[in-house]
Amino acid sequence: MLSILGIFSFVMGSNKERKSFLYFGYGSNMLEERIHIKNPSARYIGNGTLSNYKFGFEKTVCMADDVGAVATIRPGSEHDVVKGCVWEIDADQVANLNRQEIQYKAIYVDIQMEDGSTLTCRTYEINREVQPDTKPHPFYQRICVEGAKQHHLPDWYIKFLESFEHSDQPRQAGYYEELVPVLEKLDKEREGGL
Repeated sequence: MLSILGIFSFVMGSNKERKSFLYFGYGSNMLEERIHIKNPSARYIGNGTLSNYKFGFEKTVCMADDVGAVATIRPGSEHDVVKGCVWEIDADQVANLNRQEIQYKAIYVDIQMEDGSTLTCRTYEINREVQPDTKPHPFYQRICVEGAKQHHLPDWYIKFLESFEHSDQPRQAGYYEELVPVLEKLDKEREGGL
């Protein structure tokens, strides 16, 4: 297990080349194209499991009405798990991630990797007052699901992500605009059987 201090120097190979940290993405940041918008140095390490936490969607009181609930984690029971992706990100981009996760607080968690190893990773959970609305925007929910598919998370977990009831809000101009072509390309590939 890596110590919290070791997180900022973990690099595949020599850590003299750059300083970095490990990040566990469990929502929209599972999708490679999404995480690269604000964190272009993110390098996929592998899939992992966070035990004793549960996944859900929540909406803070300061979020606009036309924005749906967003992914978060909460402490759960010994039977709860959250699946996601571990990324290595250059340390000079931690401020980018903090700005992206402005509604969240950073925490450090132990992630069980598929090879049996354990990595201590930075992740985020909502730390503001939340509304009773737990419905994600359908476009946001799809980004989460596509990230899970892209990294071959288990089928049962993908179905779990798809099972959440979503809002009926239309996607507003500018809302994840960078990802519209990514999802359109995925749709065309699936229609054409590519």
